[in-house]
Amino acid sequence: MKFLKQNWPEVHPTLGDVRDLPLEDESVDGYWSLGVIEHFYDGYGAILSEMHRIIKRDGYLFLTFPHMSKLRQIKARKGLYEILQANGDVVADFYQFALDEHQVIEEFEEYGFKLILNQDFDGVKGFKDEIRTGRSYMQAIYDGKTLKTRLVKKALDVLLQFWASHMVLLVFKKQSDGCIL
Repeated sequence: MKFLKQNWPEVHPTLGDVRDLPLEDESVDGYWSLGVIEHFYDGYGAILSEMHRIIKRDGYLFLTFPHMSKLRQIKARKGLYEILQANGDVVADFYQFALDEHQVIEEFEEYGFKLILNQDFDGVKGFKDEIRTGRSYMQAIYDGKTLKTRLVKKALDVLLQFWASHMVLLVFKKQSDGCIL
């Protein structure tokens, strides 16, 4: 906070629970949710409701989350993921879901948001996390700091993001005539 106040005094960050923010209705022009909604075991419905409440009409929502890429969908159909049985241990150890982006889009559109951008990204991470063969090589590229490894990572990201991306960026605009169903 101190850094923000010193460098951008016109910015007024607010801390709070994303399910119950201390903000007025329709009080923000834009909302950034970068890697948040996937961490709630009980879902993101309360977060979505709160986003809708505080974003002004014609305001923007920038949303990222790990998604069920084409590679992850293939692995899921083949039964290669552990099925979680809801119990106290699972909830206590829970970290995140990879969400179905089409379901997320549908739910946000039902709340009066219009999708204006859908972009997959981080193909190298998605590939290295899901494919064991060559994982150490992919990890070295992912972590690489040299110009060569950064260029290789960028090229691989472009090649892999279509089917193995780790994350998706969705940009929505809250509609003037939006309604909650």
